[in-house]
Amino acid sequence: MLRRVRAFTLIELLVVIAIIAILAAILFPVFAQAREKARLTNCISNLKQVALATAMYAQDFDGYMYHLRGRGFNFPGCDHCNDSSCSINNPLYDPEIAANPDLAPQKLLGAHMPYIKNAQVFQCLSNAKKGTHVCNGSYNANGSPNDNVSDPFYTSFRFYNSRTCGEVAPVQLDSDGMMAKMGYGCGDVAPNDPKPVGPSQISHWLEDLPFHRQPAGSQFGNVQARTVAFRDGHVKFYLREPNRL
Repeated sequence: MLRRVRAFTLIELLVVIAIIAILAAILFPVFAQAREKARLTNCISNLKQVALATAMYAQDFDGYMYHLRGRGFNFPGCDHCNDSSCSINNPLYDPEIAANPDLAPQKLLGAHMPYIKNAQVFQCLSNAKKGTHVCNGSYNANGSPNDNVSDPFYTSFRFYNSRTCGEVAPVQLDSDGMMAKMGYGCGDVAPNDPKPVGPSQISHWLEDLPFHRQPAGSQFGNVQARTVAFRDGHVKFYLREPNRL
């Protein structure tokens, strides 16, 4: 007797392929969102460790934080020395950094490395330009404006030591800069009217660009996202609309 062998027809194969394609189209965005969520969690964890390192640094230096702000300003060939000015009259002016701008991020990381021991903690996995030199004015993320102040080679995060105010004045360090106290500081709670606020209200580390969320339009413009670390050590993920507090 002849045995009939039943095989798939071409139409059946095409139907199966079409079903697989539909499922892939549905699931791939979900997988991408889950992957980005994992990256966000990693960035929050890294930022938390960096913020705690700043607190430990201050404990070792009588409550004063590291004095150079920013995330390490550029590399040779770019035009920023430190913070916003290369002027010798700027209290944050550093003659060594003026001679070699690449020293600024190295000093910033070097001050915190004894408490972290791993330079990768200063990077966010969602930062597409991490570990690459990008000169100022040429980098943006998720539709944000170009980053005009720094280079993401050394770190994805920016440090703001935030001036203290009131009776607790910053300490001048020769010509190198000013150190701020770890506790209360000035907060711009109203235009031209800074008032003392607590450490839980003062941000001192944050992701420099919105690495995580594609912009979503609203009546105020594109909604961006950024992770911020505060002086008291807590870290929070914020959605932000342009031109709004």
